[in-house]
Amino acid sequence: MSDQQRLVTETRRRIELHDYEAVFASGGCFHFALRLHELFKLKLRGIREGHVLHVWGLKTDGNGVDIRGVYPENLLAKLAYGGKEPPICDVPETEVRELAKAKGYPPDLEKELFELVDRIIENHERFAAAKPVDEKQVAEGLEDLQRSSNDRFGG
Repeated sequence: MSDQQRLVTETRRRIELHDYEAVFASGGCFHFALRLHELFKLKLRGIREGHVLHVWGLKTDGNGVDIRGVYPENLLAKLAYGGKEPPICDVPETEVRELAKAKGYPPDLEKELFELVDRIIENHERFAAAKPVDEKQVAEGLEDLQRSSNDRFGG
């Protein structure tokens, strides 16, 4: 069995076992980060040691997002780098797309990976903080609270 066939077989097995951390922390991080970038316009960051070892999305508040959840970027990077201080860098979207493509997943598996990322982000609580805050919606909510408070207390 070729390395490529082994990767595809192992990825499918991990999906069947619902071992999503193994899927997206061991090769599928490129797909996870790309989807975060597409959905939320997160900046793509990674650990580069000659080549890119791991990628994640970076929120404007400095928190990184990968399969493990939303954490301060340095902590997330250390988790991915065996607890050591990692060489963090920006990673262009085109490079992440090339890295994902280089995995050589068949189209049906690649589609399944992206759909799985969507389900994980939508349904797992640890990703609630990954979603951008709609500042307009927050402002409207605060105005509603203020009006309600004024109405109740005669302000």
